[in-house]
Amino acid sequence: MPLEKGGRADKKGNQYETNCIIYEILKVLNEINYSVVVEALGTDEIGTDILITTFEGIKEHQQCKARNASKISWGISDLKAKDILSAWKIQLNRNDDRKVALVSPMECSFLVDLNDRAHNTSGKAEDFYNIQILESSKEFRKFYESFCKEMGVDIKKNEYVLKSIDYLQRIYYKRMSEYELQELINQSIQFLFISERSAVYNAFVSFVVTKDILGKEITQSMLYDYLKNQKIEFRLRDGDDRISPRIEEINYEYRETFKPLQGGLIDREEFNSCINAIEKEKPFIISGNAGYGKSGCTEEILNYCERKNIPYIAIKLDRRIPKGNCEKWGQELGLPGSVAYAIHCISKNEKAVIVLDQLDALRWTQANSSEAISICMELIRQVKYLNREREKKIIIVFVCRSYDLENDNHIGSLFKQEGSKESDWTIVNIGNFDENTVRKIIGEEYKNLSIKLKMLLSIPSNIYIWQHLEKEQSYSDCLTTSHLIENWFQQICRKSIAAGLHEKSVIEFYIQHGNFEKIISNVETLNEEQIKSVLEMAIPYMVSDEYRELAKTIILSCINSNIDLEFPVIQIFDKEYIKLEDDRTFLHEVMSSKISKRIVWLFVHYLELPV
Repeated sequence: MPLEKGGRADKKGNQYETNCIIYEILKVLNEINYSVVVEALGTDEIGTDILITTFEGIKEHQQCKARNASKISWGISDLKAKDILSAWKIQLNRNDDRKVALVSPMECSFLVDLNDRAHNTSGKAEDFYNIQILESSKEFRKFYESFCKEMGVDIKKNEYVLKSIDYLQRIYYKRMSEYELQELINQSIQFLFISERSAVYNAFVSFVVTKDILGKEITQSMLYDYLKNQKIEFRLRDGDDRISPRIEEINYEYRETFKPLQGGLIDREEFNSCINAIEKEKPFIISGNAGYGKSGCTEEILNYCERKNIPYIAIKLDRRIPKGNCEKWGQELGLPGSVAYAIHCISKNEKAVIVLDQLDALRWTQANSSEAISICMELIRQVKYLNREREKKIIIVFVCRSYDLENDNHIGSLFKQEGSKESDWTIVNIGNFDENTVRKIIGEEYKNLSIKLKMLLSIPSNIYIWQHLEKEQSYSDCLTTSHLIENWFQQICRKSIAAGLHEKSVIEFYIQHGNFEKIISNVETLNEEQIKSVLEMAIPYMVSDEYRELAKTIILSCINSNIDLEFPVIQIFDKEYIKLEDDRTFLHEVMSSKISKRIVWLFVHYLELPV
């Protein structure tokens, strides 16, 4: 049986048009549009490969052209020769609720510019023609004049100029290469379905090419029935109450680690730069040296999102390292799929923010950091795909140390735009505090500080440490951040042991830094639980050549107390802890101390063990 002449026969073998149809069908499943008709009938068929109907009842007549003969662009003569303009005139004149579009991989820059100017005009015919048309290039004016002639518009009359504006506002040129179109389809399939991507795509190709769909309105119900028969499984859809609670948990995990200065967040100019980027819906990077306040900026971003009711998700990449791919990583986070798709599901009609902190940590937290970087890159692509169809965008915010951003090639590759030396990303650089800010935070004491200490306190993290130091002591000899940290930890250790709180972790830190014996020089001030904690932490360090003598000193300082220390002390009688040749003096002192008969017996038993 011979095929019908015209577009229907061509449709079967045109991969580009087939993909255009699949892309629009996926929009129906994604509830962006209501229905699609392929090769409509009657007047709807004129100049129409795909007829799209939105939920508002707006109809868009699309033509899909993979090529324009051997040309690399579309000119006004090409649009006329292909009867595209005449078809557009017919459809646009039917009613004001119709749009037309040409989808093609090639350029048609003048038509795109005209559409943009028509949408950004005062609405006055004189302004549009005299300023936006006549003040343009000769080639641009000629394109507009030829367009008006083909559309039956007399540009000498203001009412017809207004008619040209109306036409241009409803004419769209959608440039998509074959690769970009396929990528959009792949991303959409990954978003909508759990089933293998290739299986879903092949099912759609079969639907378009072999099923009796020409001239029929393709709606969700038709597609659901078909895909159900093909055993294609859908992903979790909007409204599922598991997404928002899980995002809240992730955000809580992120925010609970932030410790502000005693006076709260300090207002900084960098905050405004971040907020401006969000308001403009532009992706950006927060960059700065360690301790300079990047976390403070992200905290202010999240506060802003909550004030404006902007959905957000914030993740520390060093704690939640990306693994596998975006979907697997999202599932590890407890989401139904990718982070991008999860935030999209709860924010379709409003802007949203994704904060990915500690990007630089990916260099150090695992051997194969390239996998994590690749997943971040995949996430960026997903957001770009989703933003194409979103009126309000998803904004990605990365947080990264300046050194890594500037010197790590893998990290740098995330922010390079393909085919361009420029980047879409804005960098918000976080510097140290200025002198007035530091003076305001420190107060009257600021004038008594040395110049070196004032400079040291211009770093926000150093101010945080300073605010927790006992002010009765002098810190004029603190010349570096490590000096401040040392004083702070000594203070923490003293207070922890005195209160019996968390002494094990503090003890371990100071054993490794060689300062613990100074802090516990007065053992009589410690209670039983504290002394036992000291011993249990010190004894394992006897296996280390570096800390062995220190550990023995700590043990001896404890066992002469009046406390029963039988249980922790007996642990030293292990072959991996005791070296008879080296520990004779140590063992003699242990046996001479206030110990129980059981410990003496265990020591004798130890001596009797075969070597």
